[in-house]
Amino acid sequence: MAGAWAGWVLDDARPVAVLAADLPAGHVLTASDVRPVEMGEVEGVRMLSPQQVQGQVLTRPTLAGSPLVAGSVGDRVVWPDLGRAVVAVPVSTVPHGLEAGATVDVVTPTGGDGDADASLGAVTGSVHRVLPTEDTLGTGERVVEVVMSRDQATYVSRAVADGPAQLLVLNPHEDVRAATVVGGGE
Repeated sequence: MAGAWAGWVLDDARPVAVLAADLPAGHVLTASDVRPVEMGEVEGVRMLSPQQVQGQVLTRPTLAGSPLVAGSVGDRVVWPDLGRAVVAVPVSTVPHGLEAGATVDVVTPTGGDGDADASLGAVTGSVHRVLPTEDTLGTGERVVEVVMSRDQATYVSRAVADGPAQLLVLNPHEDVRAATVVGGGE
């Protein structure tokens, strides 16, 4: 990510706070969390200095190498966005190379109401993180945190009570549907 920002270095560069590691929303920043990188001003973007961010709270999850800008820090967490939720989805198999930010369809074992005869449901979401193997549920399942609408998160939470879900990794350029699909309807 830092390489993407390297083009912003200009003659009038100044120190900008860049994250040294991936950090979650709500993390209170310290001097060891950021490193100064010389960058030029970008029109419409207010980049912050390392001194400005100390003691501030990350408003959303942020990747290492990201420059901190106004809105990425504050006095409280503003993530997930209104109407969105993060749901921990137990899965028996994690697709190879699955990473944060991937768009996935979560396919649940039932229709979400415990009825095994219900049609399979699929909910589209964005992967927040894939928990490491040692964070399993003790059942051989892995957990993937997925961001989706609040209503869909409720649906998925109920549906996975009947067993692990499957994840389908979608092409990021595909125009995905935001609605839950149940029983073949849209």
